[in-house]
Formats: sequence, C-alpha cells, structure tokens
Amino acid sequence: MKPTVLVALFVCLVTCSNAQQLRMERGFGSVRFYLDSTELAVRQLREVLAKEPMALETFKKARTNQTFASILGATGGFLIGFQIGTLIGGGEPDWAIAAGGAALIVAGIPLQRKSYRQAEESLNLYNSKHALYLRKPEFYLAGTGLKMVIRF
Repeated sequence: MKPTVLVALFVCLVTCSNAQQLRMERGFGSVRFYLDSTELAVRQLREVLAKEPMALETFKKARTNQTFASILGATGGFLIGFQIGTLIGGGEPDWAIAAGGAALIVAGIPLQRKSYRQAEESLNLYNSKHALYLRKPEFYLAGTGLKMVIRF
C-alpha cells in the first residue's frame, strides 16, 4: 500500500503548478489578460507586473506601441472614411488623401504586431520568475503494465 500512496503523492507533486500564471488572449482588435482564470484590466496587470521591473518596462513599451498603432489606424480610417462619405454624398473625393489614410493603416500594423510580441515577452518574463514549472508525467502502455515517463 505504501508504494501506491508514494506514487500518487509524487504524481500530484509533479503535476501541480503555482497559481500565478499570467496569459494573454488576442481577439479581433482586443487583447485580454488573465491571471489564471481571472480576467485583469490593464491597471491590475501593471500592479501584478510591478513585482518584476523588467516585465513592467517591457509591458510599458508594448502599451506605447499599441497606442501609436491605434492612433495611426484611427487617423487612417478617418481619412478613408471621409473620402468615401464625400463620394456617397455626391462630392468629388480626393483619392490621394484616402491613399494616405491607407498608408497610415499599413504603417500601424507592424507597430501593433510589435506591441503583441512585447506584451507576450513581458508576461513570459513574469511567469519565468514567479511561476512554478514542473513537468507533467506521460503514461504509456508497456507490455502488460503501465509506464510513467517524466522528461526534463
């Protein structure tokens, strides 16, 4: 009976993890941050990241890039939309302005992608310092028995 209890205790210890795992989920035009299963606002996330200064600095850079990308995208969208509105209203649109708006939108895309990468990097920095990573065992059928493999 003792070996069975020891094996069960070992498996429980190997598969456990710390409850301070940060993650990011990207949606269409939105980013959500979670601490385990609890959704965090950006202000709350900054408070959590304050424990790790490098992660906080990287996150601030990500927010700056995201802000500039949003400004470029909104300005470009306005320029395109205004010209389309002029066309619908029966006026003569200036397509050069619409092309400039499209250029602003295209210029914002790399900034947006960079902000996503930096946000991921900041969460990874935090998780590497504050989360407990233990390997999960893999179970295989071996001959007439069961084999447990833990890879490091």
